[in-house]
Amino acid sequence: MLFYGWEKRCLDEKGRLKLPKSIRQRLGPEVVIIKKGKKLFIYPGWYKAIFKPSRIFLGIFDKEGRIKFPLRLIKDFIGKWIILKGRGEYIEISPRNKVNYSEIRVKEAWALHKKGLSVICDADKKEIFLKL
Repeated sequence: MLFYGWEKRCLDEKGRLKLPKSIRQRLGPEVVIIKKGKKLFIYPGWYKAIFKPSRIFLGIFDKEGRIKFPLRLIKDFIGKWIILKGRGEYIEISPRNKVNYSEIRVKEAWALHKKGLSVICDADKKEIFLKL
């Protein structure tokens, strides 16, 4: 039940993350979400007995295999574009500072600009860098 590797992902408009069935099976039906700094960590549900209840959020996968994160964690800490990293017994979620053109729309770029983020396009690599 170990998690390794990394993958770029994008949360949907409702703050949900879809995970592959193989990962969901290893995590179980319920997960523990912990916030540390600008990162989130997902542990299998049985870890809730280890951590203090005041420091965790519980998540349950829906029938589509998505887990919904509390809105305040998305807005204040990770944002829409994320990187998943397998860290052995848990999964680390950290914000991404660049995304592919296919992942961002003009409307989203404008919303980011209004929040104080500069959106810089790199035409050669077809990526967009998000800078404060």
